[in-house]
This record gives sequence, C-alpha cells and structure tokens, in this order.
Amino acid sequence: MEKRNSIKRKLVSIQFLTAGTVLLLACAIFLFKEYRETRASTVRQLTSAAQLVGQNAEAALRFFDAEAAGQVLTSLQVEESILHACIYDGSGEIFASYARDGGPFDYPPARIDGHRFEEGFLHLNYSIRQRDDLTGTVYLRADMSVLDERLVEMVLYALLVLGFGGLLSVLLSMYLQRLISDPMIRLTQAATNVTHTGQYSQRVERESDDEIGDLCDGFNDMLHQIEHRDGELRQAQEVLEGRVEERTTELSQSNAALQAEIHDHERARELIENINEQLVDARDEALGASRAKSTFLTNMSHEIRTPMNAILGYAQILRDAAQLDDRQRQAVRTIERSGDHLLALINDILDISKIEAGRLSLTPQDFDLQVLVETLSAMFEIRCQDKGLEWSVEATFDRTAVHGDANKLRQVLINLLGNAAKFTEKGQILLRVQQVAGDVYHFEVVDTGPGIDADRQKAIFEPFDQGVLGDLAGGTGLGLTIARQHVELMEGELKVESTPGQGTCFSFDLHLAGPTGVEAPASDEQWSRVVRLAPDVRVRALIVDDVTENREVLASMVESIGVTTVQADGGEQALRAIELESFDIIFLDIRMPGMDGSQVRRAVVDRLGDKAPKIAAVTASALAHQRDRLLSEGFDSFVDKPFRRERIYGCLNELLGAEFEFAESEGVPTADAAPGLSSLTAVASVLPDALFEGLQDAVQVGDVDAIREILDEIAAMGGDAATLAALLHRMAQDYDIPGISVWLESVER
Repeated sequence: MEKRNSIKRKLVSIQFLTAGTVLLLACAIFLFKEYRETRASTVRQLTSAAQLVGQNAEAALRFFDAEAAGQVLTSLQVEESILHACIYDGSGEIFASYARDGGPFDYPPARIDGHRFEEGFLHLNYSIRQRDDLTGTVYLRADMSVLDERLVEMVLYALLVLGFGGLLSVLLSMYLQRLISDPMIRLTQAATNVTHTGQYSQRVERESDDEIGDLCDGFNDMLHQIEHRDGELRQAQEVLEGRVEERTTELSQSNAALQAEIHDHERARELIENINEQLVDARDEALGASRAKSTFLTNMSHEIRTPMNAILGYAQILRDAAQLDDRQRQAVRTIERSGDHLLALINDILDISKIEAGRLSLTPQDFDLQVLVETLSAMFEIRCQDKGLEWSVEATFDRTAVHGDANKLRQVLINLLGNAAKFTEKGQILLRVQQVAGDVYHFEVVDTGPGIDADRQKAIFEPFDQGVLGDLAGGTGLGLTIARQHVELMEGELKVESTPGQGTCFSFDLHLAGPTGVEAPASDEQWSRVVRLAPDVRVRALIVDDVTENREVLASMVESIGVTTVQADGGEQALRAIELESFDIIFLDIRMPGMDGSQVRRAVVDRLGDKAPKIAAVTASALAHQRDRLLSEGFDSFVDKPFRRERIYGCLNELLGAEFEFAESEGVPTADAAPGLSSLTAVASVLPDALFEGLQDAVQVGDVDAIREILDEIAAMGGDAATLAALLHRMAQDYDIPGISVWLESVER
C-alpha cells in the first residue's frame, strides 16, 4: 500500500499543478484578449454605422428636413444590436430619432465624440461637422448581450480545454513518474533489507545515467565502506579483548600500590582543608578590618562633627549679633570658614570611603554650564592674580542649559584648578570648555607648572599621594582620586598629559544632555535670608539631645526667628514632655545614651498615634545610606550636624509649611532687571569699610557663601540697607557675580 504522501503522489501532483497552472493562465489570457477584441470590434462597427448615418443626414440637417433624417436612421434596422438612435441638431435638440421596438425612449443630452459601456449597453456619440463647424450629433444605443453570450461561449471552450488538458497531464505524469519513483523505491527496499538483515554485501543495480544513478552508486559505496569498517571493528574488538586481559593483570598488580597512595592522599586532603580554613579566617579578618574601617570613619565623622556643631553653630549665632564690631565679626567669619574647611577635609575622606564601598552615586539636575564656568572663573581669577599668574577661560558651546550632576562636575574642576593654582609659580592657567559633538562636552585644565614625570602620572591618582611638593602644598592627597572617580561615575575618563618643566593638562569628556524641564528641588539657599516667622505663624519645637551645647545651638537658631522651644536631655525626659504639652515638631538626636533616637521615635508614635508631631532626625552622619535608613524607619526628615540655619528653616517649611519674613524684596533677579539698585549707591557709599571691602573681596574670588554672610550683616542694619541687601541677595542666588562686581565699581566712596 502506497504511503499517503509518497513520492509518486508528489510527482503526479507537481506535474498536474504545473500543467494546470500553465493552461489556466493561457486560457485567462485568451479570454481577456478575446473579450477586449470583441468589445473593440463592436465599437468600431457602431462607429462606422454612426459615420455613415452622419454623412447621409448632413444634408437633411442643413435643410432642416427631419423626415429625411428619420429615413436615414431607419437604415440602422440591419444592425440588430442597435436598439435606439437619434440625431441632435447643432444646438443639442433631438432632430430625428429611431427605436427598434417603436416605443418611447428618454434620450440623454448630446455629448461630444466617444463611447461608454453602462449596464449591458453601449452608448456611442459621433459629431457631424462641416468645415470644423458642429452641425449635429449622432447617438446610438446598442445591446451588448451578444457580447456576453460570446464571452460565455468562450469560457465554456476554455473549461473544456482545461478539463482535457488536466486529464492528459495526469495520465502522462502517472506514466512518467515511474522513471523517478521506481528506482527510488527499489533503493528504499534495499536500505530496509540491509537494516533488517545486517548484510552489507547487498548492492543496488544502476539503471540510468542521471542523479538517481549517482545516488545508487553512492549507496553502494556507503555499503562497501560500512562492510569494510565492520570487518575492521571485529578485528579491533579481538585485539581489545586481549589488551583488556593484559590491563586487568596490570591493574591487579598496581592496586596494592594505589592503596598505599590513598593514605598519602588523605593526608594531602587534610592539609588542603587546613589551608582553606586559614583562607576563610583571613577573608573574615579582611572583612572585619573593612567593617572596622567603615565604623571608624563613621564614628570619627560623628565625633568631629559633634564639637564642630557647637563651634559653627555659635559662630553663625555670633555673626548675627549686633554687639560685635567689624574686627570681631571678621574673626567669627574666620572661625566659620576654618570649620568649613575642616568639614571639607572630612568629606573628602568620607568620599573615598564611599568610593571603596561602591556607594557613590550621581544626583543629576538641570543647570547652566555658562554660570558654572563664570563662577569658577571669578573664584580662581583673583587667586591667579595674587600669584602673578595669567588666568584665561575658553568656553565655546552652543547650548549652556544642560542636565547632569553639577555638584560633582564643580568639585572635579575645583580640584583640578586648585592643584594648578597650588603648584604653578609662573606662567598661566587655562580652563577650556568645548561642545565637541551634540551632547558631548570637552573639559581641559592646562597649567605651566613643574609638570609630572611619566612614571608618576599613574601614581598621582592614588589616595593620599601628594607628589614631591605635597608636604609643602598641604591637603589630603585625595583630590585627584576623588576627581577621577567622579568623572568615571559620570561615564568619562580623566586623562593627564604632562611634560616636566613645561606644564600639565588634565582633560575629560562628559555627556551632558539637554535640560529635562523638570524643576529641581528647592535648595537650602532660599532660606538663608529668613528674618522671622510670618506674623500669623506659631511653631512649638521639642529639641532632644544629650549634649547641652547641641541643644542650645539649635534652640538659639530657631528661637531667633520666633519658634518656641522646650529642651530634653534624653528619651525619658522627651516622653514626659509630650505628655505635658503638644508640639508641632521634634528635633531628635539619633545617638544618645539609654534610648536612642529611633527608639524614642517609635515610643512617641506609639503614644500619640496620628496626633504625633513631625519628627526630624538630628545626625552627624554624612553617609547617604544611613540617612536613607532613617527615612525608611519613619523619620519625616533629617538635619545635619553641624547645624546650618538654611537647612533648619527649610526643614520647618518642608514639614510644617511654615512661612517666613525675608530680608529681601521679591522679583529682583539681576542688576539690569532692577532699576532700584542704581538708586541705592548712596546707601552703599556709607556702609562700614569692613563690610564694603569684605563684599568686594568676596565678589572678586567668587565666594558666594561669604557674599551671603556679608549681605546678612548689611540687612541687619535695617532701612534702605536691608533693601539693598535683598537686591544683592537675589543676584547672588542667581550667581550674577559679574553683575554685583559691575555695580560695586559704580559706587563712589
């Protein structure tokens, strides 16, 4: 019995489909061609009839003889397909008509020459002209049913041809397929016999000189090779059996020696296990040392920040005291700046710790690259002038508004420019910023300093490496390490090119996309000009800290703007306080003896439930993951040590929505946009020398923090001085340092 999809069926089907397709295509082409030719022939025939009618009716039209024209139309009776006809005069009116059935007919309006097929009828128009003048039009309407009958007849003939052709192709293919299928069937039977009997000596006879014959030869060659290899395998098996017997004897002899070696292997295994235990202990010791280092850095940061909190906190409070003279106020600013410098050194060490722990992350936001460059230029221009160096900036870019981590980019450039200013004794320092392609910006810091030897260019990026001049220049030796890590975090590469005795060039490329349009979170700077709470705002705060100085510093800062405070030296006293009176916010220190801050927070929430006040964690930790942990525990916000008024006032606004009075007027962004600034030069001319000169120095070096501090002192004078300070505060907030500098030059003293 043949298989359902046997090769016979496939061959017959292929030949039948091929022949059928060719016949079907040929018939379709023939029918289409015949149909078109029949239609064209009908159109030509009727056109000739219309021409003849037009020629015969020309005289009748000229002499307005409608009867003669009707007789001309009667001649169309010989054309059985013409059902209706008419002659229009030159104005398009029916002059004479003809109907085969004699009945009425609604003749269409006269048209120009042409024909159309509609609903089984042919409509033909022929114009009668005399010397290019239209004298009339012949209209014929013919029945096309004859054409349809002709088409049906042709289709029947085509189907008959298809039927006979298909039958003939099937018969021929059934006969011809044997030329291919029979040899293949015999080849299949031979392969089946070999499979069942295992007799590889069988052969298939070649019957044709074609591919099937080649297949038979290939099958026979395969059987020959298999037969040959089968014999070789039998011989190899006999040889192998002999060798197995020999090896069995040898194995029996060596088994005893192997047993002796097993004992030695056991001892080796014990030795390896002992080494592995030592490696595990060494790994645990290294991990413990790493944890101890992290704990040490955290503890040292906390221990240093705690006393610095009192130093910097009281410095901020003293700075605003009206009783200080200029010299004393300058001394307080020196204390505050020195403390800030110490904190910067601590932060550098913590940055290295974050880098090693893989905890350093980006904080991208929209910022103005032009403003950043101008701020750096103002900051380092005066330093270069003090050392007799030439300072220059080359900034070429089409777009200044970018999206990236402005703080880390600023820190990288400050580190590089600071090193250049530190080690360069003569020549120049150049800051170059270029937009090289699309969102790619190229940064370079070039100096004419002593240069760096080639064998030292890799070592300078190692932590605590300060180079040959490090002891003289000072610093922690972490600047370049942090700069490189920050650049790599921003997907760039910090490169150095240097020639000893000629100078050094540090460069890197960064991808800075366009601004996202999302407004950045409000910074602490906007709270630097808070004077007091708004008149209708009342805030009661509970300050909890085991260190008296910390409580008093924080209390002084918030009481100075009108906040009512209660102090508690620990968790137990804080819990008693919340039972006696209610508070809007609790500033809660985290590290305290007895109950720590987290335990106190849980106790407050357990006792007061939904009525619990907002709780801000007070921490000396500078590590972001520790702050995130506090927020995840349920703290509403946090305040850093050392305390900053801006952060504390911002926290009050963030958690309580507190509104303040500011020492500034709204809507004064720059000197150009504030006509009132020029009218206050008289106020500036009578400012104390210490304040005016201090403001000039701060503007020259671009020290925005120092500018704000001096403006706070000016605002404390009240009156027009407070208005002046407010205007300059807004310009400083927008980093319009050049605008302040231009205005200072216009002041006559």
